[in-house]
Amino acid sequence: MGLYNQTAVNQNNLAKGVPAAIDELNFMGENFNSSEYMLPTRINLLAEVKLGKKGWHLGTAYRSSTKRTAMGFNQQSVLALYPRKEISGFEFSVPVIFNQTTKKTGIGFHLKVGSFVLGTEALNYLFSKNSPNPSVYAGFSFSGKPKKIKDRDNDAVSDKKDKCLDIPGLWAFSGCPDTDGDGIEDKLDKCPENAGPKETQGCPDADGDGIFDNQDACPNATGEVRFNGCPDTDKDGLPDSEDDCPQKAGSEEFGGCPDTDGDGLIDSEDDCPEVAGAKLFKGCPDTDGDGIPDKDDNCINEKGTLTNGGCPDADGDGFIDKVDECPTEKGTLNGCPDTDGDGIKDSQDDCPKDKGSKENNGCPDTDADGVVDYLDKCPELAGSKLWSGCALVSNFQALDSLDADLNVLLQDLVNSLIKKEIDNAKFEKIKTKVATLTTPLKLVITGSLFTEVRMTFGSALQNMGIELVIREIEKTSSSLKFEQ
Repeated sequence: MGLYNQTAVNQNNLAKGVPAAIDELNFMGENFNSSEYMLPTRINLLAEVKLGKKGWHLGTAYRSSTKRTAMGFNQQSVLALYPRKEISGFEFSVPVIFNQTTKKTGIGFHLKVGSFVLGTEALNYLFSKNSPNPSVYAGFSFSGKPKKIKDRDNDAVSDKKDKCLDIPGLWAFSGCPDTDGDGIEDKLDKCPENAGPKETQGCPDADGDGIFDNQDACPNATGEVRFNGCPDTDKDGLPDSEDDCPQKAGSEEFGGCPDTDGDGLIDSEDDCPEVAGAKLFKGCPDTDGDGIPDKDDNCINEKGTLTNGGCPDADGDGFIDKVDECPTEKGTLNGCPDTDGDGIKDSQDDCPKDKGSKENNGCPDTDADGVVDYLDKCPELAGSKLWSGCALVSNFQALDSLDADLNVLLQDLVNSLIKKEIDNAKFEKIKTKVATLTTPLKLVITGSLFTEVRMTFGSALQNMGIELVIREIEKTSSSLKFEQ
């Protein structure tokens, strides 16, 4: 009999279950849930792994209920880890057990020697108060000796069930053998010594060509019946074993090798296997008949020489015609003549017999004044293009007999003449001033430019009342100055 809130519970009602007992105690309020008084489902997980080959194991275990209850049933959850050493007749482990409900950890040991077993789950109780209560277990383990069955051929199939008593066999075939281990017992296997599939009644066909290995001349290569199982890879009617070119279809005449261009040379010996040619040139053609095969001839349609790679050189200057800019004239400059050797071919050289520069179209400019020598009146002295390569400079000196304004105008006039510039306004001023002079005004020019200055400015000077005078004409440089 039980007691709840000072109310006795009949033992018979307890035997009927918790709900019947609660009914007797009048405990049926609106918050009552009978499922809270059922025993919970439990989860037990175990795992173990072998460590190496010396008998060490590492195991783990987890035990817990899937649901909490309100009546104080066993709700403990336990997590355990145990290293274990196991050898013949001996076993030892040290389990470490953590109780998630009580938050206590137990360290125990388990020992098995022969049939004797001894252990505890909480050996650390001896050293720590915060550990589970100890539990010790001990005992013995015995196993009976099995009955020995009769097995004449020692194949693990008893004589009573063995259909081949004197020949070791397999349980699957009632003690009869499968010598080649192909899953077909020997009495049904046409090739009991060699493993093969059921489809070929136990005979092997390694290459899968439908010809059994014991009848296949090439058991490891898929072949044809007409060649006793040997292959004809290129399908030219010759088995590979008799074909000099088993990967390329050919004719029997050439031992199974191809002659693609049909010139009588098999492709492997033909330098031009896709174009018919002469045997002299290893199967290559010579289109222009110059004795140089096309593959080595840079001009296959024109006869040439070996020296020129099979190309012609009509003028014999060492430049083949197709790169010779003057194929009918001997020359050293891309096949063209360059008489003066200045790097400009004669046809483009204004001075083909005198070395010059490209800027001057092959003509020389000795004084480098930009006027080529044949147009330069002063070829040895740098000058101006305005005066045909000669120099015209100012030698002006102010005259004391003239006023300052006229001297300035005359100096400007000299500079204008040197630059070949005409300033009519200045010229009129000078004319007006010169007209007041009582003594004639002379412009003296020295050097070789007298004639050119006179032709250019003679009329303008005369109009201004200025006389042009020349002195020392043999000099190459020229200068201007005024005298009175």
